[in-house]
Amino acid sequence: MTTVHKETLPAEKKLLYSVPHFSQLTPEEAEALALIAEECSEVIQAITKIQRHALWSEHPESHIPNWRTLQREVGDVMAAFRVGEGQRLIEWANVVQARDEKLRTLPKYLHHAKVVRELPDYRDDSQVDT
Repeated sequence: MTTVHKETLPAEKKLLYSVPHFSQLTPEEAEALALIAEECSEVIQAITKIQRHALWSEHPESHIPNWRTLQREVGDVMAAFRVGEGQRLIEWANVVQARDEKLRTLPKYLHHAKVVRELPDYRDDSQVDT
């Protein structure tokens, strides 16, 4: 990927970079949010492939099973969340509170899946089996 530096742009394009965006996000915040969105979309893509082709089906060229791709993409989302945390876009106390609220209300909406409440906190890498 080629990085374009402001200094190498023509004068009219430099002006575009000098006007603040209406969202008032810093370039770092905008990049972190774009990364989170991109990685979340890749989780969605992995899920739809499982729904269309099966959990244990493999990619025809790489032979990576769909369940493994889903795990990799979820890991990528978690890494993107860390980038968002670094930009102070994500505060884990709020995330944990929202997760716990969701776990309390979720069972009444599930028809088949069960809520597992006693899972290790995914942010604690020491609790993850490798």
